[in-house]
Amino acid sequence: MGHGLGGDKSHLHHYAVQFVNSGFAVFSFDYRFWGDSEGEPRRWIAPPKQVEDWLSAVTFVQTQLSSSVDAARLSLWGTSFGGGHVVTIAAKLGSQVKAVVSQVPHLDSRLASSLNLLNRGMLGNSVLGAASLADRAAEKKNGPYLYVPLAGPTGSLAIMQLHDMELAAYLQYKGLSIANSSGSPAQSASWRKFVTRACLASDPAMGTYSPIDRIHAATAPILIVAAKKDGLCPYAAAQAAQRKAVNATLATFDCGHFDIYNAPWFQQAVDEEVKFLLKYGV
Repeated sequence: MGHGLGGDKSHLHHYAVQFVNSGFAVFSFDYRFWGDSEGEPRRWIAPPKQVEDWLSAVTFVQTQLSSSVDAARLSLWGTSFGGGHVVTIAAKLGSQVKAVVSQVPHLDSRLASSLNLLNRGMLGNSVLGAASLADRAAEKKNGPYLYVPLAGPTGSLAIMQLHDMELAAYLQYKGLSIANSSGSPAQSASWRKFVTRACLASDPAMGTYSPIDRIHAATAPILIVAAKKDGLCPYAAAQAAQRKAVNATLATFDCGHFDIYNAPWFQQAVDEEVKFLLKYGV
């Protein structure tokens, strides 16, 4: 199991419990630079390195845990950015993977970038670009890294530009709260740690990573769990991925991206995922 943008494996615990109670063995991990894993700078969102980490995790399960689990019945589960990674890994590993669950996945950077530009606007993109240049300049002088919020309201400097309903769902998922009537996130220690380095947030790899381009190479059955009102990972990308895949099922929920982590959508989605894994992953 792999987490999404700005998350760590602790956010997957309530999912893991559901899968274990259904008879599955679960292995979850943190990408490098995140959570309990090592690496500097902290909170670097690096798609190619995260794909490498996924491959390392699979190899670990197949070799180091082979006496405890049946590595021949390997399923992948990822959410948000991790939902895109599992598609990439399934395409690379072919028949080694029995089933894939891709929840509210990042699939197409082109569609996501267009949506982000719509939410952020040209001015917002320019401000983030200026922050990126300042961060790179500080790095050359061995200065402190410049970090920016991971999530915030539209028009802010945050990487994820969220409308009011999505921001509220995000903060509920993270166990945070709205600080004031303007909708700005609470500036507590727990909020500030959900940030990413400015220059790395605009890394070219972030703008070109599109797992949908490889989904045709994945032979395992794929369940795409999509949110119809998703303002980050466009529902249209999930629909297109289902059409391009060899064997994909699209489960649609009438909610936003972060609603899927909260009641009542959480349990409804997990029930579909368990049913799918019991059918194809065992």
